Amino acid sequence: MLAGGASTRPALVTFDCTGTLFEPVARIGVLYKRAAVAEAWKASLARAVAAEALDEDALSAAFRSAFAEADRERPCFGAGACSSEDWWHPVVERTFAAAAAESAGCSEDALRPLLPGAFRTLYHETFVSRAGSRWTYWSRMQWSESTVAVATAARFQSDVSSCEAEKRVRQGACGSQGASFGGNDEG
Repeated sequence: MLAGGASTRPALVTFDCTGTLFEPVARIGVLYKRAAVAEAWKASLARAVAAEALDEDALSAAFRSAFAEADRERPCFGAGACSSEDWWHPVVERTFAAAAAESAGCSEDALRPLLPGAFRTLYHETFVSRAGSRWTYWSRMQWSESTVAVATAARFQSDVSSCEAEKRVRQGACGSQGASFGGNDEG
């Protein structure tokens, strides 16, 4: 017990879930390309050809850059500054724009009309379901026989103190470099 009768039991435990509890089912470039191609086929053959030309490695590299840029601009997924959706939208746009520039046979102009649908697919379907994420081996081993209930709050708007702790981990203050979402991109 703490002073005043407060319990030492934590009220909330948060995790940097990606790479710890779950990971993408495929490389980020593969998942982004799937979303673009699916959206493109709804539009036209010409758009589908452009989306099919997207290079998966270019998408993966572009994602890492776009994610890092967004994290510098609005750390902690924009906590306190914007919604999670508003934080992720420019990441997806920048990813497709940069990858289109690096992919032969593809142009940003051809992809631009696909972005709203591709974003919806990625944000609202792919990364919040088994279509895009799976439990990590570590999490399956740790929690499979546990009686502890684990809940992940996707897109939880963290408070400032947890963001400060995350920044300290990323900066190595806790003896680790920390990992971002893009860290498991090769999986």
